[in-house]
Amino acid sequence: MTVGRRKCAELLGTADVATADPAHFGTYLHRLNSGQVLTYHEAANYMRMVLAIADDRQRSAQLGVLLNGFMAKHPTVDEAVGVIDAALELDVHRPADRPAHPFTGERVIGIAGSGKKGVKMPNISTPAAIVAAAAGIKIAKCASSATSSVAGSADTLKSLGVQLSADTGRTLDVMDRCGLGVFEIEQMVPRFDAAYGGLFFAPHVLSLASLVTIRSLPDRQAALKLLRGLPAGAYIYSHPMFGGTVFDADLAAAAITNGILPAGGKLAKVTLDGLTRVHQATSGAFRAWDGSSRRIRESLAAGAAGIVATPLCAFSDPLPVKDSGLLQAAIDPLQATLDALPDRPARTVLLLAQAQLS
Repeated sequence: MTVGRRKCAELLGTADVATADPAHFGTYLHRLNSGQVLTYHEAANYMRMVLAIADDRQRSAQLGVLLNGFMAKHPTVDEAVGVIDAALELDVHRPADRPAHPFTGERVIGIAGSGKKGVKMPNISTPAAIVAAAAGIKIAKCASSATSSVAGSADTLKSLGVQLSADTGRTLDVMDRCGLGVFEIEQMVPRFDAAYGGLFFAPHVLSLASLVTIRSLPDRQAALKLLRGLPAGAYIYSHPMFGGTVFDADLAAAAITNGILPAGGKLAKVTLDGLTRVHQATSGAFRAWDGSSRRIRESLAAGAAGIVATPLCAFSDPLPVKDSGLLQAAIDPLQATLDALPDRPARTVLLLAQAQLS
């Protein structure tokens, strides 16, 4: 009976699972199908084992199961990062091994379109990158060939006569001179592209590679270590749902003492008093964006530099003039509808549906 209970628990995702690496990826596949959570090491090892399959058709099939399986289950941060790191390892490419570049102290923005929208559209991210670079911002643009779109960034640029180089140093030099550096994914990770390129038409766990998630910082020292590694002028996102330390007045004061205060950031679930304290602790040097749009006037009075008004992403009517009272009146009905929904995924579905109609 004990064995039977354990097997049932494994199927339901509640049992402790041995940490020894399995000899076959089928063990990970079973756990993925039963909705269990994998550790960073397990997710990375699962990806490595699938990428090591010699037969192209079998590898493609199992890669599809892995990537879409994690997405259907809703991947944890550790699972997503494990899969992404394992994919990059195929070309001995580690994000931590950053090349030397000439932009120390400058603000650099990375632009990448994940594609896979399910709707045929012209390339959008490339014109956006060109406009931003023309405005004087240093832009690092990821580019690849089209899979689901009419044209990918690499296709668009090559059709215009741009020669994309696999030499990172040369691309950085171009970026230094004209503001825009284009890094072609197929040239940067050719071995992974051979296994992955052109196969997927919907967002999956690798589509999360452009996101940076800050979470589970156990104490202030860990938070300061994170801030110390950020480039000058960086912006952060602080949310208690990530666990551990959040960005508050005490952490802001410690960051000032250590000379590592970020330029600003979105502070979710922060109180009005918390906004005021951060503003006072930094003398306004930290541009705090309130993650709630339920109290626009009060947030600005408390010291917020701006408001993240999520409901407006699905706003179909013409936006009101720049007036906090009129904006609040427009947002409140949308916010009330969102608040009535049971959870975050339900709110996301509603916003996406409204955005498609607007």
